Amino acid sequence: MKKILLSSCTALALACSPLASHAILIDFTTGGGYADGDLRGQDGWGFIFGTDPVLTVADAGGAGELFPTNTPGQGALSRTFSDAELGTAFDPNASIVTYSFVFEYTSLATLGTSTSAFQFRMGGAGGDEDLRVNLRFDGLPEIVSGDGSGFVFPVYAINTEQTITAVLDYATGTYEITGVGATPLSSGNLLAGAKLPVLRIDANNYADISLKSLEVTAVPEPTTAALMLGSIALLAYRRRR
Repeated sequence: MKKILLSSCTALALACSPLASHAILIDFTTGGGYADGDLRGQDGWGFIFGTDPVLTVADAGGAGELFPTNTPGQGALSRTFSDAELGTAFDPNASIVTYSFVFEYTSLATLGTSTSAFQFRMGGAGGDEDLRVNLRFDGLPEIVSGDGSGFVFPVYAINTEQTITAVLDYATGTYEITGVGATPLSSGNLLAGAKLPVLRIDANNYADISLKSLEVTAVPEPTTAALMLGSIALLAYRRRR
């Protein structure tokens, strides 16, 4: 009887748990659901500023990519992720949100210092982000995480797909950024931003770089999730009685 009860509670908990939230995959490669051309207006991507088109989707040898096209200045688009997409209710004081970006550099730029190719602003769309990651060139490609501390990290090979992952923990107000092979790159405090499930992409046509895909997931803060699972198990127990 105990084994049956445990199995029943476990199955119910797994089925109902917010931890079962699914990842949102935004794939710019062939078959990813995006049409060639201007990204604005596709799949909820909205225009913020810049010379349109800011970002363009194109098939590159059948691989597909998103690249910056506004010249010579900066431009930006943004997208808000709904609770239905995330598979859980976003809580600005408890959720843990993960953003992963797959990109590729194809050349170096020579436009001096502080030259950004892509800038990912997570948590806000109006310059009120919780975390900012720049993919930029200063003679060599670098990544800058913008939490007010000015961290700078080298990136890796040219003509090779690379992944950067940023985890925003709203329960603790902290972030972690990892690179290829889950290599730790940076950790620190989130900015005092908007605390929203929003991604803004700023783009400059300063370098040959393309974004292949990105993925977004959100789960409740672990303590909250544990309490939810406990409540579900207790409910199952009472029903068995």
